[in-house]
Amino acid sequence: MPSVVGMPAMDAIALLENLQVKVKVKLKGSGIIKSQSVGRHQKLQPNQTIILEAS
Repeated sequence: MPSVVGMPAMDAIALLENLQVKVKVKLKGSGIIKSQSVGRHQKLQPNQTIILEAS
């Protein structure tokens, strides 16, 4: 799992969808990713859902 913290939400979504995972975003404010549900360097499973929080 790459770290998408600090990225614009639309860029993070595009990056993660290219890795064949599902993405849900909790958007509050400007749309910059503040946290992600799967930690950096963790292995992703196909069709796994990643929850991103943006503010």
